[in-house]
Amino acid sequence: ILELPKIDPIEKRLSLCWEKAADDLSKTNFTLDLNRQSLYNTMYGPNFRLISPLIHWPPLCPLFYQLLNSNSPGFHTDELSRLSQSETWSESLISLRGLKYCVKAVGRLERAKGEGFDPFYGLTLVKFGLECINSLLKPARALIWEEEASVRSSEFRFALMKKNFEMASSALCSNPDLRRRKDHVIELVDSLSLNGRVDFLCKLPDSILRDRISKKMTWSLMDNIESELKIKADSTDVAILISRDFRLHINYFDTLYSLHISQRNFRRAGEVQLLLFRRIKALSENSISLGGAKMTINALDKAINAFLLCGHESDLIVIEPNLPNRKDSVEIVPKNKNDGNKKGKIKVPLVKVTTMKDLKGERALLRAQITLTENLLKESNNVDMMLMGKDSREQCDDEFDIAIVLIGSAESTAEELANNGLIEAAVCLIVSFWEANSDGYKSCFEYVVKLLTAYHCHVQLYKRSSDEVMISSFGSIESLSSLPAVMNKAGDSNPR
Repeated sequence: ILELPKIDPIEKRLSLCWEKAADDLSKTNFTLDLNRQSLYNTMYGPNFRLISPLIHWPPLCPLFYQLLNSNSPGFHTDELSRLSQSETWSESLISLRGLKYCVKAVGRLERAKGEGFDPFYGLTLVKFGLECINSLLKPARALIWEEEASVRSSEFRFALMKKNFEMASSALCSNPDLRRRKDHVIELVDSLSLNGRVDFLCKLPDSILRDRISKKMTWSLMDNIESELKIKADSTDVAILISRDFRLHINYFDTLYSLHISQRNFRRAGEVQLLLFRRIKALSENSISLGGAKMTINALDKAINAFLLCGHESDLIVIEPNLPNRKDSVEIVPKNKNDGNKKGKIKVPLVKVTTMKDLKGERALLRAQITLTENLLKESNNVDMMLMGKDSREQCDDEFDIAIVLIGSAESTAEELANNGLIEAAVCLIVSFWEANSDGYKSCFEYVVKLLTAYHCHVQLYKRSSDEVMISSFGSIESLSSLPAVMNKAGDSNPR
């Protein structure tokens, strides 16, 4: 005959009180009768040193409420004395008492910290507090939920001060308070960006928090980081990013781009850099410095490279919201499919469909303008006309003080390049736009060929999307008739 282990009724009674206290944790108002004889006897009894420090501690008010206000007949009235003598819960009481003093000490240390503060002492206290928390039984740990969140937050802040980002991220993901987690994500992103640890940010493992009942995801570390970076990028003044002081500020566009690349989300990475390019272009529509133009084309290069990793170039399109210099939305009147009746007006945002050819054309035009500006600077010692709001007598050695030559169209830019002897750059620019509008660039190309015959140049033209094409030693302008056959080696129907 197997004998079942005997259950001590007192231990069972105490366990029920602990569990009820953990279940009733949502109740915030607990009133304790401090004149109860049981409480009086406990505070002045032999075990008062274990209980008395915890009597007025708010996290344990639900427990004392259950012990003092729900006595069952047949039990002793001194509930708290039995609690202190319990073999099951006495160790938890000792850990709770240590946790109470630890939380108080950590709070004082954080308020008193100043210059030269060593976070080592704070981390030592936090380690002791976490040991107390981990030794608690489940109902007891449920009562000190807010204190555990406070200790984890202190661990996070001390780890950030020590620049121990691995410990800081672990403390963040272990915090039971979701609101504190979101606040700490902001601090972690700022600290990693300021210390140049974008690589650590990209290698962080994702941490997911799910609802206990529905098992739906309620929080994700990487999603939170991504949304925070997006908010910071949207609120960034892009004028600072193309100024000479750009190194003093964090480029959250590049941080978000690196994060998407590490996650192999190339389309989103390209959209981030394309957004930066559009914002800079809208800001500097009339004038932009040479240094700013180089940073702008760098953003466009990153966007194109990311888009090329998505798939075939001819199949890729990008939908951009909010066309420049246009309304944000238009009103349309949809019809009901069943009866054909018109519904009320709805607003639809305007979008722009962009292809890779469009992006490469914009890049070619901006690169040609940069090349033209640099060539003019080399040939001329007088840069007074290119100074941006400076006295003409000042020396202009900084690229951020020089405005690039902005010409309205690609045809005009190509002619200007050709006039300044940059024949190869002019031909490359024309070919970049050739398929988009071949008729519009024919006269411009004829003009370039005339200059080729005049200078007797040998120009080698590299077309990125097809075979190598070479134009050499045109004897006269009549030789232009043989040009389509040379440029159309692949046998396309439309000669370029």
